[in-house]
This record gives sequence, structure tokens and C-alpha cells, in this order.
Amino acid sequence: WRAWRGAHDTTAHEIFSTRLDVFGVARRPFFALLAHFATDSDEKERLEEFGDPQGVDELAAYATRPRRTCAEVLADFRSARPPLARYLDLIPPLRQRYFSISSSPLLHPTTAHLTVAVVRYKTLMQEPRLGVCSNYLASLPVGATVRIWLRTGCLQMPPEPTQIHRPLLLIGPGTGVAPLRAILQHRAAGNAATGAAGEAVLYFGCRSRRDDFLYEEEWRALLERRVLSSLHTAFSRETEQKCYVQHRMAESEQSLQLWRLLRDSCTYIYVAGAANQMPKAVRAALSAAAMAHGGLSQDAALAMLARLEAERRLQFETW
Repeated sequence: WRAWRGAHDTTAHEIFSTRLDVFGVARRPFFALLAHFATDSDEKERLEEFGDPQGVDELAAYATRPRRTCAEVLADFRSARPPLARYLDLIPPLRQRYFSISSSPLLHPTTAHLTVAVVRYKTLMQEPRLGVCSNYLASLPVGATVRIWLRTGCLQMPPEPTQIHRPLLLIGPGTGVAPLRAILQHRAAGNAATGAAGEAVLYFGCRSRRDDFLYEEEWRALLERRVLSSLHTAFSRETEQKCYVQHRMAESEQSLQLWRLLRDSCTYIYVAGAANQMPKAVRAALSAAAMAHGGLSQDAALAMLARLEAERRLQFETW
């Protein structure tokens, strides 16, 4: 903060609207520090309870589960009003938001595409919640200027000059498909130049074909051009029992295809998406294919995946 304040003239409005995570969920250190400024004894006692490591259940019930924000806590505890400068210690800064570029510079040399899900939901208190960055981006008019930065992503393309010929297995549910779209666009540009490309298999999942089947027309066009060899989809809200990409991967025909790609020493496998249960489930589906069709033991299948990761032929980008 000191370095930032020394380099810029600013206002309190700018700090609270663009620098502090005022609408982030309040954490224990927030309550522990805020308690020092409460003048009402009952409020001070409650804040100290939430800020005490022994009060984990009370903190979860009041703030964590209902996702109560710093702003809402300040509204509840009106006697706790720190000096303006202390808010820089009290409220954490806004975290940086990273998005995978979902386009290839070979096809779009002057632009970079992002694939962003606009976060909107209601808490247990039935209070609306809006994702800070996604709603900010969604609110911008065409032609608006946005401050950005670049950093190297997690996924590395296969080495040249054989890149275009390498078989690809791409697994990206939801907005996880973003970097995989960039890879396929890169391959499409190379395919236009050379007239040939290796096999490319894409697994994509979302809730509904009608509402959030991202880039459906693009996938169809790539299938027609044979840049994409096959497309496997999972629409989790369209069946009585939820179906995710790992379930499609476990189907007999797809499982055999997975093993064929796994045993090919030229194949590159990319997995991208939410870092909850998906990466673990995908890894289990790959391991199951190796056991079912390659005759490998579970330990041997896991060792095979570990070797592919060490060789950078199995890569994960999750968040």
C-alpha cells in the first residue's frame, strides 16, 4: 500500500471502489482488528468472539457460510468506526483476477479474447452477490479501456516443428474451455498453412445445451474442417442423473479412445477448469481407461499419468 500511495494521487472514493475488497467475505483478522474500534461493549464482545480462533463455529455461522461481506459487517456493528487510514489495514486489497486468453494470435493478431462467466447468485441470507471483476467487465460498453497485465500461462504447446501433427486430448468444462479454444485456433491456423493436422479430441461440459454451450458453432465448424476429430459433450442439468465430462470419459467407446491416445507417445493432454472435484475425477477416468484397456494395475496407471505430467504431456490449468 505504501508503495502504491507514494506513486499516485488518489481519493478515498477511489481506494474504496477500486482498491479495497469491501464486498469480499469478512475473515477472522477483520473481526479481530475491528473489535479494537467498537465503542459498544456488546458489539465489542461479539467481534472479539468472531476474531478468536476458538470461535470458529460462530464465525462460520455469521460470516463464512452466509458469505457476509466486510461492508455488511460494518453495517451490523455501527459503533465500530476506525479512522479512515486504518481501513487499509482492516480491509484486504482486491485480489488480481486472471483469465486465460481464449484466442490464438495466429488467427487474431490484434486482439485477445476472454471467456468469462458472469458471477451472480444469492447467499443463504437471500442477498444478491455479484462477482467483482466479471460484472465489471460485463458492464463495460464496447470500446471501453481496461487496465490489464499479462503473465505466462500454465499450459505449454507441443514443441515445433511437429506441433501440428501431435494428437491432442482436450478436456475443459465450462469456461475451462478458454485455453483449449486458443490451442484449437492455433492448430486451425497451422492446418490452413500445411493442410494436415493430428487428431484432436475435445470434451466439453456445461449445465444446458441451450443456455451455456460455449462456442458450439465454432466446434461444429472445426469438426467439418477436420481440425477437431471428435467432440464429446456433457450437459449436467439435462438428465435425471447429473452427467459431467468424467462420466462421458468413462463410457466404453470413449474409454477405449482415451487409452489409444494415452498409449501414443506423441499425444498431449490438456485439462482446464475449476479446481474442485473435476481434475481429480478426470485423472481417475484416465487411470480407469488405462486399467480397463491396457491391463495396467492401479499403481501402474497412476505411475503412467505421473510420467506424462513429468514430460509435460499431461498438463492442468485449474483455478
